[in-house]
Parts: sequence; C-alpha cells; structure tokens
Amino acid sequence: MNERAWLSVKEAVHYCGLSRATIDREIKRGNIKSKLYTTGNGKHGKKRRLISRASMDEWIESLPDAPSRLN
Repeated sequence: MNERAWLSVKEAVHYCGLSRATIDREIKRGNIKSKLYTTGNGKHGKKRRLISRASMDEWIESLPDAPSRLN
C-alpha cells in the first residue's frame, strides 16, 4: 500500500485518533515534525500545515505501554 508521507491536520487526526490540540502540542514540543506553507499569493494566501506520518508514528511508538487493565 502506498501511504503518503505527509498528512493534512484533518488527515492526521483521523489517522492516529488523537485530538488536534494534542497534535498541535506535540508539534510545538518538537515531538512531531510538520511543515507550514502558504497557498496563493503572499499575505493573501492561507497557511496550511502538513504533518509527517513517520514522525507521528515514531512519537506514538515512543510512548510507554498502557497497563493491560485500567483501574
């Protein structure tokens, strides 16, 4: 299967099941890699963010395992 390397914010939320706020926080902390670009002409364009699928996967894998049973 050919998975894209970069996801929109909406796609990233759907892909990993985390909230946008969590993804934004981890981007700010440097745990998830993203790129920001502007569509259109300069100041009149809209800013868009792309999120690295690989860095998101790596960050999730680095989290501690949850206990097998929650108390």
